[in-house]
Amino acid sequence: MKHSNEKIIEVFKIYCDKSGESSYRKNLQEPFVNSGYYFATNSSEAIYLKKDVIALPFIKLEKPDISFLIKPDNDKYWSSKISIEKLKQGIESNRKMVEKINSVENKCNECEGTGETECHCCGSEIECEDCRGSGKINQYIPTGQMVVDSEQIFNLNGKLFFIARLKNLIRACKILGISEVILHNNPNNNKQIFIELDELTIMIMPTFKDDLSKFKDLTQGV
Repeated sequence: MKHSNEKIIEVFKIYCDKSGESSYRKNLQEPFVNSGYYFATNSSEAIYLKKDVIALPFIKLEKPDISFLIKPDNDKYWSSKISIEKLKQGIESNRKMVEKINSVENKCNECEGTGETECHCCGSEIECEDCRGSGKINQYIPTGQMVVDSEQIFNLNGKLFFIARLKNLIRACKILGISEVILHNNPNNNKQIFIELDELTIMIMPTFKDDLSKFKDLTQGV
């Protein structure tokens, strides 16, 4: 194995699920062992490594079975080398800046924070329409600070990806000291791409839009 356990674990942590909204996702908050592989995934991205390559202190999970995220051998993939530095430069020279908006949670004035209001017809208590029963209203405050648009999308090898997913790839390569990766893409379907980082493999799900020409093609020059 070319890389230390510490760096491998650090890279796996990038791809863990941070939301924790359900018991299913709580299982994905840490790297784990499944189907003979070390895995970490946030559902949109994943990283995996064969278990027999290195010993890592990850827990074993029978569910969810995510063996389907492993690159199939029988699919027709085109392979190409990608320079991480040129990918980074392509993103930085074309990234969009937007104003940062802070969200502040305030008590709903209509129901005074109770989540219920009086029905004008019958006088009974009903769910407040303004806050939908939460008793709270979000107020959005412009800050004047410009930040990178996290919703920006780029075209890579004929498929579209959010900037955050590409930046995760760049971050992983920086940790491992990798300057070039191999990208596997089947242009005949809308499925995920696979990227080889030495013994590691990263899977990234694309997003879908009608017109690819509207999005900067990062494949040129990388």
